[in-house]
Amino acid sequence: QQELWSAFTSECEAAFEIVNAPTPGTLFRYGEALTEQERFNEAAEVYERALMISPGDAQIILGFARMLARSGKEQEAEALPATALHDQNPVRRAEDRAFLISLLAEIRRRRGEPALALQTFHDFIERDLVDFSAEIGPIPAIEYAEALIDLGRRSEAQQFVARLHAAWPDHP
Repeated sequence: QQELWSAFTSECEAAFEIVNAPTPGTLFRYGEALTEQERFNEAAEVYERALMISPGDAQIILGFARMLARSGKEQEAEALPATALHDQNPVRRAEDRAFLISLLAEIRRRRGEPALALQTFHDFIERDLVDFSAEIGPIPAIEYAEALIDLGRRSEAQQFVARLHAAWPDHP
């Protein structure tokens, strides 16, 4: 699979010699390819360029934060979605905000701070998370349940997951 990422990266680089203004989406995909090849410094430059063009693009923020986490820069990975969520020009789509909230909570939980992960949801989502999932999908609620489990609150997590399953019966 590394050969495919390498070929894709080469094609992007050739295209960038011709195109003066690549789209944020093209830069995002190129950043992903560089990340998969563990070319983290180059990926960071590409993601920064994409964010300059489209600062509120949740997909770019998500990719950039994941790359930072993979490269061992956990604090920077956490700061990126936190900043976007507090920014004056917020990410507007509810789904995009939900993914950034989930990413921020996941980073905090994986860093060993599940209580802070739960607080992230309470800070940014001012309503029942299962009800909210009906609008944006179950991923934030699943991350919330993971934090409950990490805190040793298994019974509460089981009840929460049962409510989530009732709302999303076709989701595994």
